[in-house]
Amino acid sequence: MARLKADKVPATPAYPLIEAAHYLNLPLSTLRAWCLGQPLRADAKTRRFEHLIRLDGDQRRALSFLNLVEAHVLAAIRHKHHIPLPVVVAPWTTSPSSCEARGRSPGCTFKPMAWI
Repeated sequence: MARLKADKVPATPAYPLIEAAHYLNLPLSTLRAWCLGQPLRADAKTRRFEHLIRLDGDQRRALSFLNLVEAHVLAAIRHKHHIPLPVVVAPWTTSPSSCEARGRSPGCTFKPMAWI
């Protein structure tokens, strides 16, 4: 079995979505939407709810420890402090698609919540 360097361990996907939802006491659908996004239907138009947490790794089925921390912080801010989701994510969610939608410069990058 290959050994990981210590700095790679927190970013290694290890928690399946259902297990992470259990640990965080969140509905699976909420965590899935935060991590993978989901389509929204409004007035016969389909829009997309963009993901708030960028999953580490390629498989997109498991959260790393850092992703788990991001979800925990997001859930705590939302549920314990009763702050609306747009207010919570606006300052640091700058994914490439939202950068273009908001008219920001092409050099704008996604900033994980764990970095804040």
